[in-house]
Amino acid sequence: MARAETEDLLRACPTCRTKVAEAQLGLHDYSRWLVDYLPGRVSGSDIDCVVEQSKTGRMLFIEFKRKGELLPVGQRLLLKACVKRGIDVWVGWETDTHVEVGAMDATGEVLLVDNMTHKQLGLKVKRWWNAGLED
Repeated sequence: MARAETEDLLRACPTCRTKVAEAQLGLHDYSRWLVDYLPGRVSGSDIDCVVEQSKTGRMLFIEFKRKGELLPVGQRLLLKACVKRGIDVWVGWETDTHVEVGAMDATGEVLLVDNMTHKQLGLKVKRWWNAGLED
C-alpha cells in the first residue's frame, strides 16, 4: 500500500470513506450554527444520560467527565438550574474501571462523591428508580 493511500485511510473511515472532519463522533459543536441566533455567550449543551420516570415525573441527569476534568461554567449553570427545577443531577468522573459519582446541590456543587464500579452505578440508578415509586 502506498504511503499516500495509508495517510488517506487515517483521515477517513476505512469502511465508508467518510472524512474524519465530517464524521459524527458524538461530540457536538453547537457554536458552529447556534452562535448567530442566541444572545451573548448562550449556547446549547448535551447531557450524557437521562432517566425519566413518567409515572412520577421524576428525572435523573447524569453527566460524565474524565477523571480530573471540570464541568465547564455554562454546563454547571445549566445543571444547577435543573436541580432548582427538581431534577436530580449526578456528576460522574470516569476511569477505565470505576466512576466517582456525586449529586449536585442547588448551589451547583458536588460535595459527596462515592467511588464505584459501573455495575454499582447501575444499582444506584435502580435504587433511585425504586425510591421514586415508593414515594
